[in-house]
Amino acid sequence: MSMTAFGRATGMTVQQVSAVIGSHPSRNIGDQLARRIEDFFKQPTGWLDHNHWQTSWRNSPSANRSTAQNLTKSGQDELATIPHLDVSTGPMTIDAPLEANHDREPYVVSASFLSRMRINPESAAVMFVAGSGMAPRIEDGDLMLVNCDDTAITSGNVYLVNLAGEASVKRLFRRPDGGLRVVCDNPDKTRYPDWELDQDHANGLRVLARAVAVIGTL
Repeated sequence: MSMTAFGRATGMTVQQVSAVIGSHPSRNIGDQLARRIEDFFKQPTGWLDHNHWQTSWRNSPSANRSTAQNLTKSGQDELATIPHLDVSTGPMTIDAPLEANHDREPYVVSASFLSRMRINPESAAVMFVAGSGMAPRIEDGDLMLVNCDDTAITSGNVYLVNLAGEASVKRLFRRPDGGLRVVCDNPDKTRYPDWELDQDHANGLRVLARAVAVIGTL
């Protein structure tokens, strides 16, 4: 569907359509527009208020499940295909959702491994780590498995977070006063200092996913 046709169906100009769903969107979709879009595409009211990135990835043509299906027929462990996250450690809006990168082939992993990690395949995703803030355990370029549904903070766990509008991987600790201690594992505290957030500032930290496992060189 062209932007012109989409705008005609939803009562917007081409410029307005480009501002919300173009290659470089500059504004959010408001409630009234969301309802018009849902109505046009025959979706239930409130459909756009929920994150459907996992579902859209699994229904996309790029989801190559044939390899996994062929392997399971040979009697091997059942396999799961999970998406790569389209996220880089860098500036992002505080309410930016996690999205799947459809340009990357889905990652294939054994279902038994996910079970041992206590992660539902529907909640699993992988991402490449950028930066050395969590070295030496997590190095720049390592592939990290994350649980996108586990966003409740447990002290000592590692999370993908949105802190002050920047995505990064940090170890979080709850403080007795309701604040948070945000830790970089890298021992070079001159370059990678820890952050102490009081309760008000801690509310500005958004957990995107919990890090579950890392694949890197030994």
